[in-house]
Amino acid sequence: MTTRCDKCNDTAVWAWHPFGPAEDANCFTTLGSHYRGFPVVKLCDGHKQDIQDGKLVTFKFKGEWYGVNNKEPYDVVSSPF
Repeated sequence: MTTRCDKCNDTAVWAWHPFGPAEDANCFTTLGSHYRGFPVVKLCDGHKQDIQDGKLVTFKFKGEWYGVNNKEPYDVVSSPF
C-alpha cells in the first residue's frame, strides 16, 4: 500500500516534523526513518519543496490549522487557505 501526502494525496516520500525535534520547520526525514515521539506530516516532494522555498503550507493537527513556512514555523491560521 502506498502512503499518501497529507496535503494532496500524491505519493508521500517525506516525514516532516513541524513541531520538533529541530528548532525550525526544516526537519525532514524519509518515511520510516522519522523521529519517534514527534508528530509527523507525510509529504510529497512538491510540498517539501514548497516549505523549503518559503511558501506557506497549511496543515491540520489535533483539530487546529497551522500555517508553516521556513520563516514563521508555527502560526495558527483561521482557514486552510
